[in-house]
Amino acid sequence: MKRIASLIFVIVLAATSQAFAAGLISKTTAEQDALNAVGGGTVTLAAPDNYKHKTTWSVDITGSAHDYEVQVDAHSGAILLILTQPLAPIGSATISKTQAETDALNAVGGGTVLQAVRDTYAGKQTWSVDVAGTAHEYEVQVDAHSGAILKIITQPLAPTASGLISKSQAETDAQKAVGGGTILQAVLETDKGKKIWSVDVAGSAAEYEVHVDAHTGAILLIITQPLNKTACKFISKATANSDALAAVGGGTVLRSVLESQDNPPVWSVDVLLKSGSEDEVKVNACTGSIVAIIPGG
Repeated sequence: MKRIASLIFVIVLAATSQAFAAGLISKTTAEQDALNAVGGGTVTLAAPDNYKHKTTWSVDITGSAHDYEVQVDAHSGAILLILTQPLAPIGSATISKTQAETDALNAVGGGTVLQAVRDTYAGKQTWSVDVAGTAHEYEVQVDAHSGAILKIITQPLAPTASGLISKSQAETDAQKAVGGGTILQAVLETDKGKKIWSVDVAGSAAEYEVHVDAHTGAILLIITQPLNKTACKFISKATANSDALAAVGGGTVLRSVLESQDNPPVWSVDVLLKSGSEDEVKVNACTGSIVAIIPGG
């Protein structure tokens, strides 16, 4: 359950000097890059994260009319993703992690909270709470403003194991599998119906995402990414929106998402045309040129 939303839980940075040794930009730099990308606002949370197998800073920002989650490449400072959500109505403050855990436990009839992290579900800000019961494990999506239960995913406990290995044990197993390094984060996830610890490790020449079986400690998968992969400096969301509108003769931008893994990386901009129809405009995220216009989105 590694999230585009802000993962502050289970983050292990041995020391600031070690983080920089792994080639990471500072939290302050990531926050500033994120603020520049969305045109300013107030940073509410910034935490190490992982997006599409890249180590990132996940920065949450409250603007004048919207909340943003910005994924910033932790090595280059490039903006990899921006998620935009209208601000909640005035007075709808975010509930605490403790309250979300309590709401989740009540919803599934009790158990032990394994982790609780900020997330988004169905366009809403949520707390995603993992709970281990006597016979099942649950993932509960709790509305971060109202405390309402939005979704419960139920999975039977592994028949051959009564519990999960600890986060510390998973980290040790992951480090051994890749020959050492610095733990960046470890997150409990469900992959293909199996509970795993997903552990990010920074080595001297590469970063690794290691999937460790949460019941047995077996290494299931190792994803390797070389450090310091070069990336262009992406144009801002506002610039991409302007380029897209100019390409289709005006209209209203409905949604903009940075698709950094495309070749070339693009801003995908959905535009409501003056005629009432919709187009998806692909804008080169490095140059601002129009890659494609897709009628109907």
